[in-house]
Amino acid sequence: MLALGCSGSTRTADPAPVAPVVTTPVEPDAGPPVAVEPTVVDAGPAVAEVPLPPMPTGLTGPTRPWSRMTDREKGRYMDQTVMPVMTALLQAYDPAHFSNVTCATCHGANARAVHFHMPNTLAPLPAFGTPASQALMARERRMFEFMGTRVVPAMAQLLGQQPYNPQTHQGFGCFNCHAHEAAGDAGAPMTH
Repeated sequence: MLALGCSGSTRTADPAPVAPVVTTPVEPDAGPPVAVEPTVVDAGPAVAEVPLPPMPTGLTGPTRPWSRMTDREKGRYMDQTVMPVMTALLQAYDPAHFSNVTCATCHGANARAVHFHMPNTLAPLPAFGTPASQALMARERRMFEFMGTRVVPAMAQLLGQQPYNPQTHQGFGCFNCHAHEAAGDAGAPMTH
C-alpha cells in the first residue's frame, strides 16, 4: 500500500499475504466428506505499471517574486517558462489525455473570465487524512504519486516557492490548484 501526502512524501507497506482460494463443493446428505484438491483462482499475469516520468531538472523561479509580478509579467512567464515544462511533464505522464495542453488544462475554460485565479475548475480534493481522501488516493494512486512527486514540486520551483510542508502548513501544494471538497463526500473521480 502506498500512502501519499500533499508534500509528495510516500510510505510503502507490504501487503498482507493472500492465501489461495479453496473451493469445496457442499451437497446436503452426500455422504462422508471427500478430499478435494484446492482450486486456486488465477487473476492472470500481472500488468506492469508504466514508470512515472522523471522530475524536470534545472527549474528556477521568476527573477521577481510571483506576488510582485504584474498580470502581464505572470502571463508571459507562464507562457514562456511554465507551459513548456508542464506540457512536457504532463504529456510524458499520459500522452493521449494531455495531447493538447493549454491554459485551460489547469485554469479552466473560463480562465480569462476569472483572471486565471486558482483554484478554479480542477477536481476538488477531500481533506488529507480523511476516509474520503484515503479512498480517493487508493483509487487514483498513480495520479496522486505523479502529482505529489512531480507536478507539485515542479510548480513550486517554477513559481519560486517552497513545496508544501505538512508540519507548518506552509508552501505550494495540492490546494493551491484544487479546491477543498465538502466534508463527507467520497471523492470526485479524477480524470487527470
